[in-house]
Amino acid sequence: MTQMSQALTQLEKPLYLPIKSYAKMGEKCRKLHDMLKISYKSVELYNVKFPKELYHYSRDIDVPIVVEDIIQMFELKWLNISIIQVWGRYISEVGVSLGVDNVGYLCPERLGSVETDTLGTSEYITDALVSLQGKKFILGPYFESEHWMLIVICPERNEVYFMDPKKRCQTRSIKLKMPLNVAFRCYCQKGGKHDFKKGSSLTWPKTLCPQQPGGDECAYYVMKLMYEIVLSHTMKDELTKCFKESSYSSEEINEIRDLWSE
Repeated sequence: MTQMSQALTQLEKPLYLPIKSYAKMGEKCRKLHDMLKISYKSVELYNVKFPKELYHYSRDIDVPIVVEDIIQMFELKWLNISIIQVWGRYISEVGVSLGVDNVGYLCPERLGSVETDTLGTSEYITDALVSLQGKKFILGPYFESEHWMLIVICPERNEVYFMDPKKRCQTRSIKLKMPLNVAFRCYCQKGGKHDFKKGSSLTWPKTLCPQQPGGDECAYYVMKLMYEIVLSHTMKDELTKCFKESSYSSEEINEIRDLWSE
C-alpha cells in the first residue's frame, strides 16, 4: 500500500480526533478509539468492576468510565480519576501474572478526598495499611491542585517516596502529608509491621523521578512510574535513586496508553 493510499484509508476512518493526533496513537489505542466511535451514540459510559480488595472498599463497586475521559487520554490531555483507577487495576493484574505479591494500592479518589475530609482520609489509609501489612511498597496516585503525583509507602522502612513529575525549586508541600503521618502512627499502634528503631514516625527521603516537559503529562508519568516499579523495582530495598530526572520519550508514554487500552 502506498503512503497516499494509507493516508486516504486513515482519513476514511471514523475519528473523534484530528488525523494527526490519531496517527500518533499506538495500534491498541486506535482500535479502542474506533470501537468507542461506533458505539458512542448508544453508550456514553462504561462501568468497570473493582473488587473490594484492590482499593480496600467495604464491598465490590462499579466505577463509571465516561467515554470523554478516555478521549482525553487519546489526546494526551489531563486525566480524570477514573482513568487512574482503571490503571491501578491493570497494574495489579500485571503484578499477579508476574508473581509480584509485595505491592499494594491506594485509591486515588480516596486520597484526593483529603481536601474535604482529612479525618476520613487518614482513617482510610490506616485501614489500608493494616490490610496490606507485609507489602513492601504501597502505591498511591495522588492529585492536588490539578496535578498528579505518586506516593509510595514503604512501611517496613518507615519511609514515603514522594515522586513529583513537576518539581518546583522547593519541595512541594502537599495536604496529604499530615494525615498520612497520622495514619502511619495509628497503624503502628495497631501492631503494624514497621522499623521499630525509628518508632512510629515516617521519613520522606528525597526521591528522584522523571520530569515532565509540559503541563498536562503528569498522570502519564505517574502511570509509567507505577508500571516500572511493579515490573523492575519490587526487589529493591528503597526507591530514592531508582529513577533519573530525564523526561520519558513519546514512545514510552504511548506504550502506557496502549497498555491502558488493552
